[in-house]
Amino acid sequence: MTTNQPRSGPDRPGIVLSVLGMIGVALHLQPVPLLELLALIPAWILLLMGLRRSALQDAARSTWRH
Repeated sequence: MTTNQPRSGPDRPGIVLSVLGMIGVALHLQPVPLLELLALIPAWILLLMGLRRSALQDAARSTWRH
């Protein structure tokens, strides 16, 4: 008999929020030109898409594992 318990691992939303928080503190302490900030947006989009894809793959694996 198996239970559907989440796999232990890093807390992905917590990691993303802590990184965003650190960036916010860094921006508050040292203002960054808007152009440099805009250049980081594609990297963040790719990072979040990768995190979401890996979370979906984990969910699919746990669904098919009985």
